[in-house]
Amino acid sequence: MKLSIVLSTQAARFEAVAFKGDFEANVARIAAMGYQGVELAIRDPRLVDQKALEAVLQSHGLAVPAIGTGQAWGEEGLS
Repeated sequence: MKLSIVLSTQAARFEAVAFKGDFEANVARIAAMGYQGVELAIRDPRLVDQKALEAVLQSHGLAVPAIGTGQAWGEEGLS
């Protein structure tokens, strides 16, 4: 099991997301805090550059044990 924390892939108003905004800076902060992974909070997967996202996470040794979609509900009312 990996110790993980929620990280948004883009800016968000959704309050349940621990880290949002500058993705690369947040990944560096999360790794420095000793976490081993991130639960990616994704509102719209079409806005995610998967290869760039993977490169940033791998450069900091972080895994993705979970993906959350709560932002779609929080931002757009989708469920």
